[in-house]
Amino acid sequence: MATLESIATQVVAAVGSDIGYPIVAEWVRARYQQLATRVKLKHLRQLGQVNIPAAVSTGTATVARGSNTVTLSTSIQSQISGGIHGWFFRAGVVWYEVAEYTATTLTLKTPYAENSVTAGAYAMVSRYTKLDPAAAWVGRSWVHARLRRPLQHTTMDKLNSMASYRPLIGSGGPQWVAEGPELEGVKTVEVYPYSTTSEALFYVYWRDVPAISITEELSSRVKDYILKEGALIDCYRYKMAKAADDQKIEAAAFYRNEMRTQETKWERYLLEAIQADQGEDDGQFILKTLSSGSAPGDIRTARDQVWSRF
Repeated sequence: MATLESIATQVVAAVGSDIGYPIVAEWVRARYQQLATRVKLKHLRQLGQVNIPAAVSTGTATVARGSNTVTLSTSIQSQISGGIHGWFFRAGVVWYEVAEYTATTLTLKTPYAENSVTAGAYAMVSRYTKLDPAAAWVGRSWVHARLRRPLQHTTMDKLNSMASYRPLIGSGGPQWVAEGPELEGVKTVEVYPYSTTSEALFYVYWRDVPAISITEELSSRVKDYILKEGALIDCYRYKMAKAADDQKIEAAAFYRNEMRTQETKWERYLLEAIQADQGEDDGQFILKTLSSGSAPGDIRTARDQVWSRF
């Protein structure tokens, strides 16, 4: 199979240039990344799992209007997983993002703007939960593992419109999923309603182009001739700039024309690669199959719902 080095060798041979192979290999890698931004390449697709922590409501909370500090009656240290990023606190109606915490103290990012609470009930939820750090693109198919049912994918804008204050916390499990903001450079997801138990979700994602060495073999799905045509653009741009520096105007104009022609070819090859990668996404199909199958004990009808209570 092809490597960055072997493709770079073809590129250098095609233009008869004195450009170093490592530089050309980096150009090939950049074209590989460009291809991956145009189409979700199947060899970069992964089936992921994310665990959503259970909502926390142990003990009571005390917080004064205008204060950023919340005092809890019992320790929540063991119930916060994955760091405090993405966790929110509520003692009334509004959710407040938590900036820092100790076992029995929370520091809110914004002051508490409701009536003061003394030894009152509260809730904390992991509103934004991190996905796999390698995920560059996230699919629309999500499956709730415990209940073996699909979640409805939506946007954050629509979720805000449907449930702006996010009032629901229960044991029925989430029904909607939306991609949240990045936290520490990692994609996140928000599921709603929030759950009183921890939940496992399956999803499809595409990882970013991996950092590979110039001698490492590329996937067989990555065609070397396509990456070669892309890297030729950079070679012609290099030769154009070099000719211009040497005051060789005609040569610079020639390489400029070659570069423009090569850009047109590259776009055509990109379309070929995209068309070759189309068709139903079998990863999404697998998730649909998992979520549509029924097992003994599954609630499928109103009668099943009634009998499940006995």
